[in-house]
Amino acid sequence: MAQRKPKKVAVADVIASASKHHRARLKLTQGQLAEKMRALGFTSWARTTVSEVEGSGRRRQVSVPELLGLAIVFGVGLDDLLWEDPMRLELVPGGKTLDEWSDFFSLLLTPEAMTKVSNQVFRSMIEKEYTRMYTTMIERVQAVAAELRGTAGWFETEAIGRLLAPSTQEQS
Repeated sequence: MAQRKPKKVAVADVIASASKHHRARLKLTQGQLAEKMRALGFTSWARTTVSEVEGSGRRRQVSVPELLGLAIVFGVGLDDLLWEDPMRLELVPGGKTLDEWSDFFSLLLTPEAMTKVSNQVFRSMIEKEYTRMYTTMIERVQAVAAELRGTAGWFETEAIGRLLAPSTQEQS
């Protein structure tokens, strides 16, 4: 028997579900979420706005800037707000659906953008690792130098002192 496709889910329903989930995860009330959105510059957001976005039935549509604001407040990527597995994302009622996460992802980033992003990410990762390794090397060199300074101090005071001190046989 063929596996059934998941039911179609409207974008607004996915955003509503994600908002509820992440708000609960962060233990935020609707009022606290609205405050955080206002702090980002979304001055019209109130507790009722959150209720309209997360509510059932006729939902308030979330603009792209608001979606980005929610991602910032929740500390997640857009994919966390726009995609749930398994599902078929219905872009518009009765319209195009996306059945695979890769289809959704290709809407967010073109192959050219993906290459650019990956280059920037890898460059940043390499720079961070280089900095970490360089810092570790400097710390180790400084530790060895301190140890050598201690050894040199001992050598100057003890070893040379013993060499220069008359032996007990010479004194007798």
